[in-house]
Amino acid sequence: MVSPQSHPKLAVDLPFSGTSWSPRRLRAVSGRICQAADLIILSGGFLGIVILPSLTGDHSNLAGLFELRISLRNIFVAVMCISTWRMILMSVGMYTPSRTRSLSDYFFRCIIGLNSCTGVVGLVEVVLKSRTNAWQVVQSFWMSCFAMMLLLRVALLLFDRTVRPRLRRTRSLIIVGSGERAQKVLTELQAHTEWDYRLVGFVDSEPQGGFVPAEMILGGIDALEHILMHTVVDEVVIALPIKSQYEAVDRAIGICQMLGIQSQYFTDYFGSAVTKRPAYTQPEGGRVVLEVVAHDYRLHMKRLIDIVISLTAIVVLLPVYVALAIAVKTTSRGPILFRQKRYGLSKRTFSMLKFRSMCVDAESKQAAVEHLNEVAGPAFKIRNDPRVTPIGNFIRRMSLDELPQLFNVLVGDMSLVGPRPLPLRDVQKFSEAWLMRRFSVKPGVTCLWQIMGRSNTDFERWIDLDLQYIDHWSLSLDFIILCRTIPAVLTSRGAS
Repeated sequence: MVSPQSHPKLAVDLPFSGTSWSPRRLRAVSGRICQAADLIILSGGFLGIVILPSLTGDHSNLAGLFELRISLRNIFVAVMCISTWRMILMSVGMYTPSRTRSLSDYFFRCIIGLNSCTGVVGLVEVVLKSRTNAWQVVQSFWMSCFAMMLLLRVALLLFDRTVRPRLRRTRSLIIVGSGERAQKVLTELQAHTEWDYRLVGFVDSEPQGGFVPAEMILGGIDALEHILMHTVVDEVVIALPIKSQYEAVDRAIGICQMLGIQSQYFTDYFGSAVTKRPAYTQPEGGRVVLEVVAHDYRLHMKRLIDIVISLTAIVVLLPVYVALAIAVKTTSRGPILFRQKRYGLSKRTFSMLKFRSMCVDAESKQAAVEHLNEVAGPAFKIRNDPRVTPIGNFIRRMSLDELPQLFNVLVGDMSLVGPRPLPLRDVQKFSEAWLMRRFSVKPGVTCLWQIMGRSNTDFERWIDLDLQYIDHWSLSLDFIILCRTIPAVLTSRGAS
């Protein structure tokens, strides 16, 4: 069996470090968006209420507007106003990240900041002497900008308090520890703004009574590896005291690293050959996240690419879908599509779709052909499988049976590129915990295995390629795999 640490770096590896989207960073980004929106509101008010009305009555309004746009004086005035407004709003604390900022706090800060910003507009009116009714212009500017800025804050607060909690993504959690710290950690994570944490249970070799329910104790540290291998878990939070439980903490982190499961701890960073850099820290708790797979903007880009390409391909290939459906239905008895439970991200099961290429009772006949298996290890492959239908041989050789998986990609169960999803039968035969690391990313329609031999690749090389992909994943690598998949499929290279 290949060693879990023996993965040579891929020649096509183009790693790119990203930034984790922690709640702290999300608040900072939200502040920058608000800042940009406020400056747009102020600039729009300045242009619409102060500048454009000054051209009213001039029969050459259009010419005057073009003159305004190219005037160095007006460009200078605009730049100075925007820069000054920005400094004023930042100085009154309009964009300081805060978890508990109320609407009344925004209201008073907005009044203070806007008064100063309006003073700048009044000063410009006085200096430029553009008209006699400067006070009315300043009043109109203040009232319109205040209404728009306050409306923006109301919308953001309503979104933060009513919509965002409903958009939180579910994340299964195990806490290592059972004392007061474990209780506090659970309370904090359950209030997380981005993730809806669902507790699986606690793991502790020396349970402390009175803090967590006794029935939620899953076992000791010795049982952690077994628990993680057979349970859907997205994250492990270690809430043990480091001074007295250092060995237990170190062992728990090592187990999570081996299985490809993200872990957290409340101390300095634990180095690891597999985990990426610390995702984020919170000064008040010293919390550090050890990511096995980087969670940053690239994952959002990957998901967007999956949706666009899969949806486009489904529309373009609709005639092919119809033709294959007719061919499958008219050449053999049974349904057009074959649905099989497969393991996906974090060992969650989903129904993977294929055009049926075997007889209807193929799964019930598998035990009778197990002795024909040509692949060492848990996987099951037969080059000339007697259960395959006549049309099945063709669509399997050309990988046309995989086309319905574009629907799995569209709904989010799979990605275009990633380790191939394994049947329950194969995964249940996994005897080594480190093999579970392949479930730290979404399964894919194509992968390194698909372009480097397919059925000609043995199980050890297959798993090795999957782990190489996980360790060196990048958008560039996905693009290369997608491009190389097309000729591999067209030439039927390595197809069974």
